[in-house]
Amino acid sequence: MSDDIQNLRHALKSEGLSVEKADDKQVHLAHGTSVEVIGPGRYRVLSDGHPVSPFDSAEETAGFIKMDWAQRGLER
Repeated sequence: MSDDIQNLRHALKSEGLSVEKADDKQVHLAHGTSVEVIGPGRYRVLSDGHPVSPFDSAEETAGFIKMDWAQRGLER
């Protein structure tokens, strides 16, 4: 597994978010949310396969997902 995916998994775990499935380029979470690596240290959040936003760090990505789920009343 790539360093970017490992960093992302660690950041998600620190925010209390569980990974359901992962491969070398993407992780899949609950609620149709996934994150793909788009470059070194760059991530794109997808909702039901549709791009939401790119981020420059794993921590920023995980924080966004946590905030988004909280605003939508979704459980982690």
